[in-house]
Amino acid sequence: ERQQWQDREKQALLGITNYSRVYSFLYIEDFEVRHEILVPYLSLDEDLLLARDDDPLLDLTEQDLARKQIEGYFASGNPLRIDGKPCKPIVQRCDFYGLDMTDFANASKRRVVPVSNARVALILTYRLDETPQLLELTWNRFNNSVWSVSAAVMGQGKPQRENLSRLGERNVLKWERPEDWRSPNPITSVTDRKSTRL
Repeated sequence: ERQQWQDREKQALLGITNYSRVYSFLYIEDFEVRHEILVPYLSLDEDLLLARDDDPLLDLTEQDLARKQIEGYFASGNPLRIDGKPCKPIVQRCDFYGLDMTDFANASKRRVVPVSNARVALILTYRLDETPQLLELTWNRFNNSVWSVSAAVMGQGKPQRENLSRLGERNVLKWERPEDWRSPNPITSVTDRKSTRL
């Protein structure tokens, strides 16, 4: 019961309440930024022309073909600047889910899903040499199916929520390191000692 309660609380915090919306979550840590994106499969079809059969199911072969296109589409879009410098992401994972998805931070078992309610969960990571001070994400992967994105930033302190939109100039998510951010312990070098045998 406790685990179910925790899952419900996490779901409420992340706000995944609408299966047709696009969600963007930025997790900021001392030496890494992780960008998790949850998007309906069919909303990508307009830009990517994803190849699939006419049947109502998205089989594993179709998922594998779509995965390469989707990874490239998001890895080259939605530019992220950290401390004023543009950063390139590493694609960690791209999975396909049905409506029963509860947490895409954990890898899903590969399975056939219905095309009509399939969702794509993508995880991009950005490696850092030092703790970030400023972050700016520009969402530019809008189309006629995606007019807005529900975004959240999570790091130390209170989560920040934004609704990014293709209308006006509301497609930029900005974050600044809070003053009470706990800095990591300094990294110290380890002396290399060669073992000797008697």
